[in-house]
This record gives sequence, structure tokens and C-alpha cells, in this order.
Amino acid sequence: MTRSDLVTTKPRALAVDTCWSVIVITFIVIFIGVALERSSGLLYVAFMEEFGVNRQTATWPQSLMMCLSGISGLSVGLLQKRYSIRHIAIAGSVVGWIGIMASAFAPNIIWMSITLGVVHSIGSGAMFLAVRMFTIMYFDKFRSVALGVASSGITAAGFVFPKLLLYLRSAYGFPVTLFLVGALSMNSTPLICLLKVPPWSKLERRRGSTSSLRPITSDAVLKNPARILPSLKSTLNTWVISTMIRSPVFHIVVWSTAATHTLDLMFLSTMTDFSKDKGLSLDDAVWISSCFSATNLLGSLCMPLLADRQYLRRSTLLALTQLMTGAVMVITPLAFTYWSIATIVALASCFVGCSLLLHQVLLADYFGIENFGFLHGVIGMVRAPLQLFNPAIVGIFRDQMGSYDNLYRFQGGLILFSGLLWFLIVYWERKCLSLFPTIRREDTSKSGTVPDMSTHSGIQSSPDTGNLSVDLPYSRMV
Repeated sequence: MTRSDLVTTKPRALAVDTCWSVIVITFIVIFIGVALERSSGLLYVAFMEEFGVNRQTATWPQSLMMCLSGISGLSVGLLQKRYSIRHIAIAGSVVGWIGIMASAFAPNIIWMSITLGVVHSIGSGAMFLAVRMFTIMYFDKFRSVALGVASSGITAAGFVFPKLLLYLRSAYGFPVTLFLVGALSMNSTPLICLLKVPPWSKLERRRGSTSSLRPITSDAVLKNPARILPSLKSTLNTWVISTMIRSPVFHIVVWSTAATHTLDLMFLSTMTDFSKDKGLSLDDAVWISSCFSATNLLGSLCMPLLADRQYLRRSTLLALTQLMTGAVMVITPLAFTYWSIATIVALASCFVGCSLLLHQVLLADYFGIENFGFLHGVIGMVRAPLQLFNPAIVGIFRDQMGSYDNLYRFQGGLILFSGLLWFLIVYWERKCLSLFPTIRREDTSKSGTVPDMSTHSGIQSSPDTGNLSVDLPYSRMV
């Protein structure tokens, strides 16, 4: 082992999986930032009452919010090449709370869609992706639990803010409520300033992997590395992405993630109206939303421990939770009483919370942290048409067909199909490792899980020979 390896390994060994202060900061930032997203059911009703629009029109701000926040991952992937992920998160937080405060002055649903659905969503989407990347960089073995604790800020926000916004709206009115939420969101900016990229991540990004298979030398590279290296790295990155896109695992993961996010948005934004259709009061319907958030915490914190403790593969656990989510959605129309609706919502929330978290972890496991932003952008592009058509779909099922029953059955069928596709991935992990970029059979035999591939690619200088060494990220495929 060389001296540079020792310098990198020592701080990483001391700090990885131990920086829980990062989780605390990330939790608070996410908790503040998703106040409106997790109160979408209340906002849905408020838009109809404040602006006098129908259900289809009232869903546009939330649909744009979720759509553009996902696509913003592409911008994060591009900006990452020039700016620090910390600076991207700070800029995103500023744009996010500016959009919320501007929405307080929106005179109609169109301006609300622009300020809240476009401006706020672009900023918050970049911020959330950036702070999640901090969690992934600081944790490895307990990545699922760490990301679950950080993401539980979403759950906590869903438990607190619906009732808080309901009180503020009744006391001060809807515009003042939005302005106060924007003022509260300003606190996320100084908190993000406390986060820093871990030193081992900087070193690994600068020098690449330490596990290259063979050196590739060239007189031209040795004589003029400043001119050749950027071109070589760009060519390698293009090849990595093109090979990744050709894998069927990539398409299943992207489609499944997009479908699950769309279900989460649709179910959360319509459950309040669904509960009112079943005869519940508005207060009881809002408490149902809080029930969704409370059990979502259980799903995102406790269930992933089964994978981190290696009782199940992460992919196996995800396949099971997808099947259970789909089954619960299919039987949702059978609920008519307060407790039956609360039970259905609790189960769906628990399984969806675990599924969303495992999708995030497996993205990093399968394709590497360095491609995390790009993949989120691709998923956002797949989600975009689903979420843009979400108002029309909700309008068809609720306004024209008279209920949400068939909408929930349709969504449940999609998630059931997604769960079946994940069992294909479970099989491929054991029998067809060539479908996974940079996976090594010895990694799966030791841990029982798919390794983090972010450390299997890069360009480096060989310490022994001084020659340029390129780690070919797909040459380890079996």
C-alpha cells in the first residue's frame, strides 16, 4: 500500500458511517423544505376554495412541483462538474424559499403554478438531491438507515405541517400562511453552509479508483497530460453512461422509481379529498394525512434494517414492498370508515416509505455516487409526463367517473407489475452479474448485497510506474 493510499484510507476508516451530525443537519433541512409538499392534500383543497377552480386545475401546482423537482437532477449533474455540491445546495435553498414567499402574492392559479410549481420546485429539487448526496458520501455499510433517518424529515414534516398550515390558514388566511412558510424555509440556507464534502470523496474524485486492472500508457499523455486527460476522462464518462443505459437493470430501476414517486404524489394529494368523499370531516381527513406520515417513518427507518443487517438483499426487500404496496392500493376502495381508511393509509405509507428509500440506495449501489445526479434527472424526465398528465387523470377518474376507486386500482396494478420486475433483478444478481455495471462476484459472495460501484471507476496515476492508469469500469463484469 502506498503512502497516498494510507492518507486516504485512515480518515475514511475513522469517519465513514460515524458522521451523524450530517444526518441531523440533513434531517432539519429536509423537514423545513418539504412543508408544502407534505401538505399537498390541504393545498389541493385550499386551491379549489381560494381560486374557485375544479379538481383538475387545482392539481397543477403540485404536479409541476413534483415534475420539475425531479428534472432538476440533470442540472445538478451538470453543475457538479464546475461547482461544489455544497454551493449547489445553498443556491437551491435560496431559490426554493423565494418561490414560496412569491406564491403568497399569487392572484390566481396560473401565477401559483409559476411561483410554487416552477420557481420553488427547481430550487428545492436541487437542494434535496444535493443534501441526500452528502448522506450517501458519508455512509456506506449503514447507508439505508442513514438515508432513512435523514429522509424521515419528510415524514416528520407530513405529521406536523398539515395541522400547522390548517391552523395558520384559519387564523391569518392563505397568503399569510404561505409567506410564513417561506420565512421558515430561509433557515435551511445557513444550515446547509455547515455541510462539507468529505475529504476522502475529494481525493477519490481527484485521483480515481485505487483498483485499476491495468495501466494504459501513452507517450502523448505523458508529455502533455493537461491537454489529453480532460478528453480521455470525457470519453470514459460517455462510455460509462452509454453502457449503463444499455443495461435492462437501468430501465427497470428508472421506471420503478418514477412509478413509485408518482404513486406517492397522487395518493398524498388525493387522500384528503378521498376521505371527505367517504363521509369524513375535513379535520378527520387531515388527521388521515398525519397517519400517512407517521407510518411512513416506520417504513423508512425500521424496514431497511432488514437489508442493512443482511437478513434480506436490498433488492429482495424492495420487490416485496412493491408487491405489498400494490396489493394495499387495490383494496383501498373497500375502506369506508375512519379506522379502515386510516389502516389502509398506514399500510400503504409504510410500504411506500421503504420502497422510496431503497430505490435511492440501490441507485447508488448499482450505478455509483458520481452518477446519482444524472440518474435522478433521467428519473425526473420519466416522471414528468406521468405527473403532467396527473391532473387530467385525476379529473377523469374523480370528476367524470365520480370516485377515486378505479384510479387507486390502476396505480396498484402498476406497482404490482413493478414488484414482479424487481424479482427479475433479484434473480439477475445471483445468476447474471454481467447485467450490473462494475459488479464483482466476490463482493456479492462476501456481503450478500450489491457493492457500491462508485469506487470502481476513474483515472489515476500509477504510483509504481508514474504512468497514467485508467480503471475500466466495466472490465470486471462476469
